[in-house]
Amino acid sequence: MRYRKSIPHLLWPLALLMATGSVCRADGFWDLTTIKQEIGREFLPSAEDYPGADGVVLFEGHDVEMQLSGSGDLYTTETVHVIERLFKNIEDHAIVNLKVYEGQELKEVEARTIKPDGSIVKLQKKDVYLIKGEGDGATLYSDTKTYRFTFTGLERNAIVEYRYSIRKDYAFRNDQWFIQNSLPTMRNRYRLTVPRFLVTDYKWSWNYKPYNYSEFPPLVVDNPEISETQKYKAKIRYIWDLRDIPAFEPDPMMPPYSLYWAQVKFSPETWKKWDDIAKWFYGYHFKPQLQTTGIVAQVATELTDGASTPLERMARLYQYVRNLRYIAIDLGDGGYRPTGPAVTIERKYGDCKDKSTLLISMLRSLSFKAEPVLMLTASAGATDVRFPSLGFDHMIVKATLPDSSIVWLDPTVRYGRLGVLPADDQGVDVLVVHDDSTGTIERTPRTNHRDNGSTVAIAMDLMKPDTARFSIRIAYHGEDAIDARYTLVDKPDKDMPEFCKSLVGGTFANAEIQRYAVRNLDSLDRDPELEFDFTVTDALQQQGDLLLLTYDPFKPFGNLDWLRKKTRNYPIAFECPRQVEKAITISFPGDRYIVRNAPRNNFSNGPRLSYYFTGDATHPGTIEITESFRIEDNRIPHTSYDQVLQFYDAVQKQRSEKIILTKRTATPAMKASKPGGKQR
Repeated sequence: MRYRKSIPHLLWPLALLMATGSVCRADGFWDLTTIKQEIGREFLPSAEDYPGADGVVLFEGHDVEMQLSGSGDLYTTETVHVIERLFKNIEDHAIVNLKVYEGQELKEVEARTIKPDGSIVKLQKKDVYLIKGEGDGATLYSDTKTYRFTFTGLERNAIVEYRYSIRKDYAFRNDQWFIQNSLPTMRNRYRLTVPRFLVTDYKWSWNYKPYNYSEFPPLVVDNPEISETQKYKAKIRYIWDLRDIPAFEPDPMMPPYSLYWAQVKFSPETWKKWDDIAKWFYGYHFKPQLQTTGIVAQVATELTDGASTPLERMARLYQYVRNLRYIAIDLGDGGYRPTGPAVTIERKYGDCKDKSTLLISMLRSLSFKAEPVLMLTASAGATDVRFPSLGFDHMIVKATLPDSSIVWLDPTVRYGRLGVLPADDQGVDVLVVHDDSTGTIERTPRTNHRDNGSTVAIAMDLMKPDTARFSIRIAYHGEDAIDARYTLVDKPDKDMPEFCKSLVGGTFANAEIQRYAVRNLDSLDRDPELEFDFTVTDALQQQGDLLLLTYDPFKPFGNLDWLRKKTRNYPIAFECPRQVEKAITISFPGDRYIVRNAPRNNFSNGPRLSYYFTGDATHPGTIEITESFRIEDNRIPHTSYDQVLQFYDAVQKQRSEKIILTKRTATPAMKASKPGGKQR
């Protein structure tokens, strides 16, 4: 954010004078007396004061100073000061990672340990390690730096203290103040210091919004009276000072922590509306990279040669771009500015903004309307539509066909169908950026439980008393189809028997795979299917005169450890709505066995969950079973947790019921009817 237009040239030397020597420097650590005074306690807290907690944050301070560079640019220096007392599990809190992003610089860092006996061990400068340039996931290289250190001499009931300062060139562009910690916090203070003349003469202000803290206090403004001669040296200080903040204690299977962690979000003063962010992104990052002529137009024309409809032309371009490798190189403005489309074509790889910009360029070269879409994916949080800020982690495309129908496209999903977004993109508020540099908030479409999941057909045949043969056919839909293709497309044939065995090995460890086949991997218009046969010798287990039959090698749901908690504070989060439907046919020699017990028909209904089971054993030698498990929404409120527990308990009880066979006892008439027998 530049102030060259608003600050006269004659004030630039003043700005330079103000910036000289103004970088925050550590004032030294506090002694124990000062620590007690700052937290308002006569004695330091002990483990008895915080039962169950690993420790307590005695103090966390964020001192942010707004400054002017010699060229008239605003920047901030934030000094963070943290003091903790650790009671147990000290290794979980022993390492500190400081992230420094593009446009930021770590000015200093210091740390120490105060042992219970009062002795002090200071961190040596050589023990602060820099990790630079490593990729994360599919990121080939990043100029993000991580400074990492561990406290020395650490033991139970020790106090750890550290301070660091970071200069940030882009004031409040990505800043957040996290009020809560994973430990209870006695005091957390935030102070912003701003040159007074910026506020009084140039009407500087800032945008902020607190979240998830019910008793957030009003901002305290310290603006003392000054004389005219003090005008350019005076400061205004803005302060929040919070005490006795509970620890953030997450639930398993909950939505992103960012939706519930107490925090304050900031954005630059010039971003009052979403149009302001759209203008910044479009004019500075997107438009300079847009290209609809040259190699881009040439490749688009070649790809669509012979296509008979606009939808087919769009599909061909989408297929080309999504098949490029996903690779990111985040250097400088690389976190926001896409690579030029011609370069992406040459490299044959790119990240979300590179691939989206290439797809938009190719679509526009063929006269389609296509626009960039900035979004925060569902697994990362949610965009607050009432607070314009730069909180995006992904870019996709909104395209329009000639008949005005809308097609949402995520070119990073290699096996996604045209117009169907992956689960992480669905049902989220996004910023659609238009050619006039304005932006609108829209919500992406969602699929329902019928669109995702799998349909399973199981045929079981009791060939011999000690051997059962299974034939399995699985059709994958929606999100499950995407996952299946990623898993199966490049899997070597030699690995397929072991993969098939892994699917049933939890139930039948001695399964022997006889045959397998994979279908529809090359056509995204059809659901992929996996078929395989296997035999087992432990499907029928004898207990006395009863024979217990294991007929289903699959479970309707995965790991249920998240149900161990008795209560919850946060919603239950599933990846997406989905359903699993099974049709099971069991065949057995009717002259050898009869059904002693078959599971009862059952329907269980929970909050946005349903399960039904039906069985038919009326025909000799055959049992027909249908089963369906549905997650009808990917969010269930925590207030419904008791009902969720009851639902899963009912399903577990249903599935624990066994099919029991007994050997058929031969009657005299039956004996006489055997081949070679004599009629009496």
